[in-house]
Amino acid sequence: MSPPKPGVTSRNGGHPAHPRFFAHAEAWTAPLPAPPAASGPSRPRPGAHARFPVKPFPFLAACAAAPLVAALCLAAPAGKSTPFFGKPAAIPGVIEAENFDDGPAGVAFHDVDTIGDPPQGGEARQLGLRYRHHVVGIEATMAVPRFFLVGVIKEGEWLAYTVDVKKAGRYDLEVSVAGWRDGDLAGQFRIEFDGVDKTGLVTAPNTKSWQKCTALTLPGIELKQGVQVMRVTNVRGNEVLNWESFRFVAAKPAEPAKK
Repeated sequence: MSPPKPGVTSRNGGHPAHPRFFAHAEAWTAPLPAPPAASGPSRPRPGAHARFPVKPFPFLAACAAAPLVAALCLAAPAGKSTPFFGKPAAIPGVIEAENFDDGPAGVAFHDVDTIGDPPQGGEARQLGLRYRHHVVGIEATMAVPRFFLVGVIKEGEWLAYTVDVKKAGRYDLEVSVAGWRDGDLAGQFRIEFDGVDKTGLVTAPNTKSWQKCTALTLPGIELKQGVQVMRVTNVRGNEVLNWESFRFVAAKPAEPAKK
């Protein structure tokens, strides 16, 4: 596998520069270390390689050490989620699906796989692990230019994103999504802000490929101003849709009725 071509950029909706793929060729060609038993999400820093193991969830070790502590961990997830880039993603702007919040399971994300035992998969999944070592199925596309998406999404799984809505009002949301089922088999998802459903059930279009995304526009979403948590939930379907990004733009004012 050859290293990425120079000039590959990130679409991070105005956030500081952050490498979607490592700039150093050896990061692409060196074999991946075996994931540690209790690792969680990590991110590469600009100009640096990802280092394994990383253990941002120290409470997991405590859960494994004592049954009583484990029961408490399962009953009430500790901590809260924090923005992936250290500050909330701006709306209007673009939010990349793979840049969901850091934090414990049940708070920043819900995934039916086991934390610390991410599925290994093929090359796409391995590249995703290089970007962010996480149980959530981050994968890379095989086409150039490469980009990331969240795949292998099971029914009921969700991701949380801390966002900052700069101005209250109506926004059009463009979801870049891939799907490969029709009719009753199609995947469905919804998007909430601070627990309020803003989209209803949205059916993923059939793009006939898990790596071929298309823009699905959801117009006129009313949002309040300020910092809040956006949660994207796969309501129906197992591994039948992938998310790539969420783009918010201010909705155009309604044209006055013609007299």
